[in-house]
Amino acid sequence: MMTARRLEVYLYDMKSGVLTDNDGVLSYKYDDNAGRPLSVYMPVREREYSDRECRPFFENLLPEGDIRAAIAVKERVSEGNVFSLLDKIGGDCAGAVSLYEEGQKLQSAGKQEPKEISGDDLYSIIDSQKKSPLLTGQNIRLSLAGAQVKFAVYIKDDKMYYPDDAFFSSHLIKPENPDFEGLVINEYFCMKLAERMDITVPDVRLKRIKDRKYLIIDRFDRLIAGDNRARLHQEDFCQILGHTPDRKYQKEGGPGYKECYNFLSDKAGINSSERFVSMIVYNYLIGNCDAHAKNFSILHEIERVYTAGGKLHTAGEAGAITLSPFYDLVSTDVYNSLSKEMAMKIGYAWDIRQVQKTDFYRIADEINIKEKEMDRIIKNLSTMPDKAHKLTQEIVKMGFEAGICGKIHEGIKDRLQKISV
Repeated sequence: MMTARRLEVYLYDMKSGVLTDNDGVLSYKYDDNAGRPLSVYMPVREREYSDRECRPFFENLLPEGDIRAAIAVKERVSEGNVFSLLDKIGGDCAGAVSLYEEGQKLQSAGKQEPKEISGDDLYSIIDSQKKSPLLTGQNIRLSLAGAQVKFAVYIKDDKMYYPDDAFFSSHLIKPENPDFEGLVINEYFCMKLAERMDITVPDVRLKRIKDRKYLIIDRFDRLIAGDNRARLHQEDFCQILGHTPDRKYQKEGGPGYKECYNFLSDKAGINSSERFVSMIVYNYLIGNCDAHAKNFSILHEIERVYTAGGKLHTAGEAGAITLSPFYDLVSTDVYNSLSKEMAMKIGYAWDIRQVQKTDFYRIADEINIKEKEMDRIIKNLSTMPDKAHKLTQEIVKMGFEAGICGKIHEGIKDRLQKISV
């Protein structure tokens, strides 16, 4: 039998506990002094958490699919070995979590200024993402969940740097994907349109370097104010509800809209739950069939921070949580090669082409809100076609090809007509 391996787990740079791997079986034990939970699903307790209990939280910190496979090859570890992958790339994870070998955290303190990423460096990084995702090969321990190609950087005064233990990442970079034409423009359009519909999203900028388009997206789980930096703890709905990433889709045993809404209604309050319902309708209208449980998250409000006089301050009641800004907003419907089956069903419909107004009333009934409330939410989004048209014109003026925006716009009009009040 192999000797048990251990990683120290930190939350807000304070030791939370120890993750142990015993011949492939994980367990997690909070430190005696741990005051805050890593997860809603794993409240602080004296007794150790078993593999079944702790694996969902830790595995959901890792990337998925081809990105995970490429990292495993690059780092020479098994793709299925959650512990070994976190050992290699778990220094800068989503939220306020980081993992280190015993004693390694102390060695990471006191580093000098981070290394700047030049324009040529950025182009090279973007060009090599399929073989070296998440800055692997740069001696950086960075992990980002999800299956989409992206990496994270630290930005200060409009300069881009490689992140490290002393200067954790502040922004995501999403390069274009040659497998899906116009994906960068697609996501920029859907994110900016959401913003114009008063849906909270991170700031996103559309950029070009030579012949490559990419997005710069603010990390909503980070706050940078001058030289002051803070991590905000987040969890996605797979972590919250105890599902591993292979169950992120409702048909695979993952949560649906009802489970997510009920959690928010119970734990996060009316503002978060109402925002969530608006997002259900918005995702339908843009044609986003991939709105699965990992594409919705919460923030732990006790560590939300605000700036005053150039300093960071905490706010919020102990244990309070809120629905995070929305992210990964993309119209999948415009790609004929992608499934029309939705990650979470709407009413009785799985296929986005089969959704009717009555299916939204079915959701209203499931989550115990009135039909007229659902009507109000749909009506609030009725100006989407006009705003989509204006946004398309702006993207063209920026010098970008916006053909895909027109396709999304047409889909919005068609779907809105089906469910309009």
